[in-house]
Amino acid sequence: MNEFKNFVDSCLAKNSKLHAYMVGFINEQTATILKEYNIEIATKEIYLTQKGLTHLYRPTKRKVSKALLLEDIYAIPTILSEPSALFLDTQENRLNLLYCFQNSKKCLKLIVDTKSYVHRGEKLSTVKTAGYIYPYDMKNSKYRLIYGEWEFKKMQGETVTLS
Repeated sequence: MNEFKNFVDSCLAKNSKLHAYMVGFINEQTATILKEYNIEIATKEIYLTQKGLTHLYRPTKRKVSKALLLEDIYAIPTILSEPSALFLDTQENRLNLLYCFQNSKKCLKLIVDTKSYVHRGEKLSTVKTAGYIYPYDMKNSKYRLIYGEWEFKKMQGETVTLS
């Protein structure tokens, strides 16, 4: 974890020598579902690139409180290994994995692209972006729950759990 924190800190200080850092894996259950949708996986390893990190922590996102807090960025490997729920965005032009985390204080979503082009034409599965969400944002027919549980509030205040 300290190595990842050092990668994040050096990227944000713009002096990192690494262009990407491995932060997680796509498990077999998820890989099988991606095959059902004919979704290509560049790598089973998931990487966070310098470009991806600066995109999710850019000043415009910070100004409107949409950027992840540093403590949540440091937790990306944990969220990828133990998400509250994992969804697939089934829109034809997207087909991304959505690793979602939910506790009593916040909900966040990490979007993983399974076939990003990064450094010198290299193809990797990468964290594309991330942000805070409302629980009901995930109640959408375009999202397929792969595994986990997700609670969201209905308009009447009733709690519903997807599992």
